[in-house]
Amino acid sequence: MDNWKTIKTFTYSHDAHLMKSFLESENIPTELKGEYTAQVVNYLAFTGAGVELQVPEDLYEKAVEMLRKQGYEV
Repeated sequence: MDNWKTIKTFTYSHDAHLMKSFLESENIPTELKGEYTAQVVNYLAFTGAGVELQVPEDLYEKAVEMLRKQGYEV
């Protein structure tokens, strides 16, 4: 599980945590890339360098399908 793929990029980390919590409740591991940078240097989030919600590459399709079924915009 060394290869991670970004599902969605968020401006604020608290928005990313909602999706992260759902995926983890479905036993899909997640990572938040850039979370602390976005909190400390928050103006960077508005440049497109926000918080990236990532899942293992081999679980990407499953994660996207599950999120869409729950009504999340991916």
